[in-house]
Amino acid sequence: MKKIIVLLALVSFILSSFATSASFSFMGPSNRQGCQCDQIIYYAEIVNDEPNSRTFYLSVEGLSTAAFSYFVVPDVEVKSSSSEQVAIFVTPRCDAPPGNYNFAVKARTGSMVHSIEGVATVSDCHYLTMEITPPQKLCAGDTATYVISLKNEGNFPESGSISTNLNPQIYSLSETGFSLNPSQSKDFYLYVTPPAGMPSGNSGFKVLGRSQYTYREAVSSLNVLSCVDLKISVPASINAQAGEETRAKAEFTNTGSVSDAFLLSLSCPPFVSLKDYKINLNASQSASTQLVIYPGKENPGIYSCTIIARAQKYIKEFTAKTSINAQQFYTATLSTAGVQGNMVKACKGEQAIVSFDLFNSGREDTYDLSSIGVSGTLSITKVAAASNTRNPFTLMIDTSAMKPGVYPFSVSARSSRISLRKELLLAVEDCYASALSVVSTDFSACAGDVKKIMLQLRNTGTKEDSFSIITEGDFPARASPASFSVGPNSSKSFELIASIPDGTSAGMHSLKVTAKGITMLSVTVPLNVLPVSQCHGISLNALEREKKIEVCKGSTFEVTVKNTGKKTESIEFSVEGVTWAFVNPRELTLAPGESRNVYVYFSPPFSTKLGKYALSLTARSQLAMNQLALEVSVFGVGELGQQLPAGVVSMQLTSFPSSIELEKGVEKDITFTVRNNGASDLHGLMAFLPVGLEVLSQTPVDLKAGEEKTISVLARGTTTLPPSSGELRIVSRETTNETQFVKQVQVSVSASSLNLETTSQEILNATNETALMKIVFTVSNKGNRTTLRPSLKDTPGAVFNPIETTIDSNETKELTLLLSMPIDSEKNYTLSLLTERGAYRFEEAISSKQPSGLSGFAVAATSFGIFLIALLIGILVIYRLTKRSGAEALEEEQKEELKQLKEEITAPPEEVEIKKARRPGRPRKKKVE
Repeated sequence: MKKIIVLLALVSFILSSFATSASFSFMGPSNRQGCQCDQIIYYAEIVNDEPNSRTFYLSVEGLSTAAFSYFVVPDVEVKSSSSEQVAIFVTPRCDAPPGNYNFAVKARTGSMVHSIEGVATVSDCHYLTMEITPPQKLCAGDTATYVISLKNEGNFPESGSISTNLNPQIYSLSETGFSLNPSQSKDFYLYVTPPAGMPSGNSGFKVLGRSQYTYREAVSSLNVLSCVDLKISVPASINAQAGEETRAKAEFTNTGSVSDAFLLSLSCPPFVSLKDYKINLNASQSASTQLVIYPGKENPGIYSCTIIARAQKYIKEFTAKTSINAQQFYTATLSTAGVQGNMVKACKGEQAIVSFDLFNSGREDTYDLSSIGVSGTLSITKVAAASNTRNPFTLMIDTSAMKPGVYPFSVSARSSRISLRKELLLAVEDCYASALSVVSTDFSACAGDVKKIMLQLRNTGTKEDSFSIITEGDFPARASPASFSVGPNSSKSFELIASIPDGTSAGMHSLKVTAKGITMLSVTVPLNVLPVSQCHGISLNALEREKKIEVCKGSTFEVTVKNTGKKTESIEFSVEGVTWAFVNPRELTLAPGESRNVYVYFSPPFSTKLGKYALSLTARSQLAMNQLALEVSVFGVGELGQQLPAGVVSMQLTSFPSSIELEKGVEKDITFTVRNNGASDLHGLMAFLPVGLEVLSQTPVDLKAGEEKTISVLARGTTTLPPSSGELRIVSRETTNETQFVKQVQVSVSASSLNLETTSQEILNATNETALMKIVFTVSNKGNRTTLRPSLKDTPGAVFNPIETTIDSNETKELTLLLSMPIDSEKNYTLSLLTERGAYRFEEAISSKQPSGLSGFAVAATSFGIFLIALLIGILVIYRLTKRSGAEALEEEQKEELKQLKEEITAPPEEVEIKKARRPGRPRKKKVE
């Protein structure tokens, strides 16, 4: 009997040893992929079923450090009957060839080694190119056609849409969607029709191409022309003799760019008509017609008249206005111009010119002109004055024989119907005296300058004098103003503007300035031309003139450029010595004394011979030049142990969340705003989140120098974390651990606040092929009040009731799902609950099989019960054989466990599953996608 008991104990001990062990497995796919420089994260779980805590030592093996960087925590402690998650980070280097790379992760504890096999797949990225027809010109009302060419330059199919920011009312697209295989291209046609009458102008627009992985845009413009334009020329005022016919010319000029026909009409008194009522005009062509005016004698007055021309093809209306003065004529007036009152003043010795105006406001008439009282000459003696015209003439009086004093005189205009007379006084004065002087004190200038010197002319006489300024001397020069008048006892300042030619020899030069009026004055102006070395100069300074660099990397010399001369310099820069050095900017314009920085960027190719290279930066303007010697020492890859040179790349987070709060297994978008503060462009910017957060998807971002963009990351919490500081990294393809942007943020990952349980599944209706399923779920909310919307992944026919609901804190609600699926099948579905807190994913098994016998779970439960009975017997036998001290406490603990085991063995399978989930140390988990 005792041998049997010992044998049973040995069997139980073996079963117990088999049951108490450890396991190590991936929690998600063991094969993950990413582009070069993308971080690939794997998650694994270590389960310790032994009664004691164990420390597992982890390592990654099989990946080449030349192609990958990788990391896993070196050790992790797993408590008894518990599990721990670990993250394995694998980052393909920028030059890692595409392909599949096998590796192993090993967990060692004691003499046991657990190993899991993974695959890292390095893929090429997604890339689209887009081109559009160049800018077009067209008339409002016509249609312009733009061809948009889209090509998939990547290695994966791309599907997306085409759109534009044009006003939807004026354009149409031949197609808006696309699906392109690698190297495949497609043309889209954009038709733009600006409506007739649309204002002219040039407006740019964008065409956007979006796929689920990338985004491209192309820019063009639409120049809407004012194709139809008409100029109508008509006299501003038309005099018409009452009772007689008068004709006036109306001229039409097509100033647009297209031909059109114009219908003519009038908005005028009824006694006005047109000779023609339609004209056809090509572009730039003119035509005329006549206004026929016949006012009656009984209606004298001034009438408004509008000519209207309406374009027939491009609907547009043009107008011109005139006034018609219908009255009796034969009226005139005689007046003077430029005379104050009736006094004409003249200096002795000069010719006094008096201007007269004979305005014939009536019908055409002929007048005889004459003067008395002075010795003078009229410019004309007879005037045939047309209707409504002004007829100017002058009287020229010679004052050389007159003494100072006042002389009366008159001018008469007589016709057969009218006699006009203008009486005036002539005051003869002796009034001219003046002085010319130089005001400016600086007479120095450079060759090529335009030198301005201020002079002053003072009239000390009693009469205004008009002067013309004449210059002569060593340089071309002019006065501004070149002619002017100066009143009595007044002065006038003017500028002498001298243009000193390039190449003028240094030294003293002179200009002669003459003011010619009634009197003539001259003055000599000296000019000192400075040497070229005092006028033009450029200095170049750099804090560093020698640098070291590895091949395939780049760095920058920062050089300060200063204009040390007296003139603004347009400076061009060039770099000689090697073909892999460039200067930016290539041109600068600097005012005297102004300083700016230029940058010499150099990046030796892989094939560059190692050693020292001399570079020469040349700054050259038209009359100045300077050079700066620089030296670059080129080393092989990795010889300097550094990444990109300091100063080439600089990033700044301008907006980011101070804390990131997620729930375990819940997906949520996190955004950051990044600015490129450096002098070089950044490519493929990616965000890497602190440990505990998994990046599900993000699009790499390119940043030009000085540009700012937003990075959006879809993240998920992978393990619960108390609030703690974590490391947020922003990395571009040009940066590594030494130059990447690192920011400490507060991170917390709490347990999932939403729980989903399947309450029931039943078949509502079934055919030979399909079954209509009704599945009831229970949703429990342990968090704050939220609104949730359920959906079933890749199952568009699924119907939820309700389709959206609000659930309070600590509230439980039911969701009903109607689903059609193949009869007698079983499938795992991913059910999503979309909330303000993020997206919750649950994997649910739904079966349309008819019940028959024990289910798979029941069989498993029976096998599990047999295993428990064997374990129980082993425990009781060992207890009876050992009977160590303190057995009373152990006996009570074993009795309690035996009671739980018996309940689980005898209970239905559903209750067994529930009790297992509630057993301490082994919490029930939902599988999260």
